[in-house]
Amino acid sequence: MSPSITGPVEVLAWHFPSAEDALVGAGALEALQDDSSIRVVDLIIGTQEDGELAFIELGADGSESLALISVPEDTRGLIAHEDVDGIAAELELDEGGSVLVVAVEHVWAEALSDAIADAGGSVRFDEFVPAAAIDEVLVAATEGGL
Repeated sequence: MSPSITGPVEVLAWHFPSAEDALVGAGALEALQDDSSIRVVDLIIGTQEDGELAFIELGADGSESLALISVPEDTRGLIAHEDVDGIAAELELDEGGSVLVVAVEHVWAEALSDAIADAGGSVRFDEFVPAAAIDEVLVAATEGGL
């Protein structure tokens, strides 16, 4: 069986003070998935416990927050524990701190990607710019810094 992904995929990570807070954050993805803006293709929460990273994965713990998120079977495992370990190390998680790592498919971009490909076009540049970076540029521009 071939993977069900047809649009561009982005991997995002958010830091939370606890696993419970990360579960709330994961639950917020449900609304975006329900309106077909995105499709969650994988999700893992890593929590620092006794000097080790403990993982919560889709379908692994019976959590109601994660149970609400529908993920294709053929894309689970896209995010490896090693990926989450690396992100958690970079964040220097405190004891009890958590990181939510999610791979999302941008469903909204499927029709655009198809139309561009049909016209002979192809992606030549793609970069995600966090809102905080855009805010910094806009503040600098309004203050005459640009």
